Amino acid sequence: MTYLWGEVVRWVDDTQPGVVEVCFTDVDGERWSIIDKTAMFGTDQALGSDVWIGPDSPFPFPAEIDCTVLTGAGTGEEEIVTVSIWLPHHLETTCGQREFRVRADQLGEG
Repeated sequence: MTYLWGEVVRWVDDTQPGVVEVCFTDVDGERWSIIDKTAMFGTDQALGSDVWIGPDSPFPFPAEIDCTVLTGAGTGEEEIVTVSIWLPHHLETTCGQREFRVRADQLGEG
């Protein structure tokens, strides 16, 4: 699975299993925000699999946003890719955006 690195910036709501805000920045420097359940974002690498995420967690911390790579262009460190966060988990930003141009080094595999 490919993921886009983001950052959990705050706790939003106690609705089970909890809702958080995750932000990331695209290749043009625009910051995007996703608000969804904690279970939608991989955080084990940042906090450890036995750590419960809650309102008292040490914000901010890294998060993995599952995504699908749609296209790639460029070379080396400057490679730009277009990703969709709609697939596989139907995520979108607070303004409804689903596809983004990001640097390839913002992506990981896991």
